[in-house]
This record gives sequence, C-alpha cells and structure tokens, in this order.
Amino acid sequence: MKKAKNIAKQENRKGLSDVVATVLIILLALAAIAIVWAFVNPSISNTATVTELQSRCFTTELKVNSCDDTTRVITYELVKGKSDGVVGICTTSGGATATGKELRTDASSNVPDEIFETGTVVVSGTGCSTGDVAKVAAVMVSGETEVVCDIAISSQTCA
Repeated sequence: MKKAKNIAKQENRKGLSDVVATVLIILLALAAIAIVWAFVNPSISNTATVTELQSRCFTTELKVNSCDDTTRVITYELVKGKSDGVVGICTTSGGATATGKELRTDASSNVPDEIFETGTVVVSGTGCSTGDVAKVAAVMVSGETEVVCDIAISSQTCA
C-alpha cells in the first residue's frame, strides 16, 4: 500500500513539473516579446511621425521674394500650406553654400502664419553676397522630430 502511495505522489510531481515548465516557457516567450517590442516600437513611432511631417511638405509652398546682400536676409512668402520654420540657402557661383534656419518657436521668429504673409530668414556666415542665388525650404516640426522639405523652386539672385 505504501508503494502505491509513493507511486501516486511521484506521478503527481511529474505532472506538476510539466505545468511549471509550461508556465516558464510562456513567461519566457512573453518576456522575449516585450523586449523586442521595446526596441521596435520607437522606430515605428518615429517613422509614423516623419511620414506625417513629410506629407505636410507636399501641401506647403514658399516663394523667395528678395535677398539683401548687406544684411544677409532672405525675404520669402508663404504661398500655400503652413510651415513650422524655414531654412534659407545662399549658393555662390562656385557652388559654396551658406544657410540659416528660423523656427516658429524661436523668440524672434518671423515665420508667417497665414498664406501670402512674408517672412525673413538670416543666413549665417559669409553667405548671400551679390550674385549669389537665394532659395528657401520649409521646415516641419513635431516634438523633437524635424523634417526639412524640398527646396522651393523659386529663387532670387542677391543684390
């Protein structure tokens, strides 16, 4: 009779070992999924933000109105859409470039809010001399993510 009880206890222990092993495997699988998700989720979220900002680029158009070679200021007009900032680019005949950037969040921001309003951007360094070509590109911002749109088709020669 004792032998029968011992055999029954051993069979129960074997059954319990199978349950514990199954639970451990499930927990390991869940932990692996959580670790992979922790690495993949930021990439997916950032890609969605960049895609949304890039789509806003298609609905925004800027036009260069003038370029002042003494103040290094490019004046531009918001033709359609809305941008969170602008990048000004001056290119010399030799191909060298100088840039400047202004965001709506800057304290002295001059980024237009409405269509047909004008804004200005100061180009740093030695850029925008007489004869240089001035262009602008819209900047879209969401949190820490910033996307510079394609350079506007219009340009002006600095005078």
